[in-house]
Amino acid sequence: MSTEKENAMTPEQTADVTAAEPQEELSALGQVGATHEKEHLDFLTALVLIGISIAVIVTSQSYYQQQIKRKICSVFYESTGFMPTVFAGFLLVMSVALLVQSLRRADVKTRLTELKQAFGRTVRSKAVYKTLGGLAMFALYIYVLLGKLPFWLASVLILFATLLYSYFDRKNLPKVLLKSTLISVLAVAGIVALFQYAFSVPMP
Repeated sequence: MSTEKENAMTPEQTADVTAAEPQEELSALGQVGATHEKEHLDFLTALVLIGISIAVIVTSQSYYQQQIKRKICSVFYESTGFMPTVFAGFLLVMSVALLVQSLRRADVKTRLTELKQAFGRTVRSKAVYKTLGGLAMFALYIYVLLGKLPFWLASVLILFATLLYSYFDRKNLPKVLLKSTLISVLAVAGIVALFQYAFSVPMP
């Protein structure tokens, strides 16, 4: 019966029914699903990352001022705070872009209301604790490792730890360890080669 009804519908009626149905969208990762359901989380993530970026930039400037007073360096790109400032600057730009995107379909008040409603579900999510762990590693890198270890060693260690933490798999642990090691070493080597040898910027 339903098939006969659909066949009997005019093209205009069919278009109206299609327009009334909930639309799904192909995401950047290729997954089809309801869209805009988690934009309030993008809003929260953007605010947190903006705060972290600003804190890192301010802290890096204090490193530079301390090293100027101790006559360890004479220009900013020679100081320990240079590379963290570069990374934090990129992070700040991307975070602001994420914030703007999250506010395209709703204002700040709406996003805050959505966050309040989702708070109970969010605090019970494993993803939240995983994210906090990643932020703790980032803070460890900025406030503890840099300045006490060579830049390349601190960067390799924290990148390796972050990859291992994010993609830990007990069944495939040797494979994960190998991949994390290779990515960490090659990524940091590329950064050092680019800045120190291509641009003649000494690493901290």
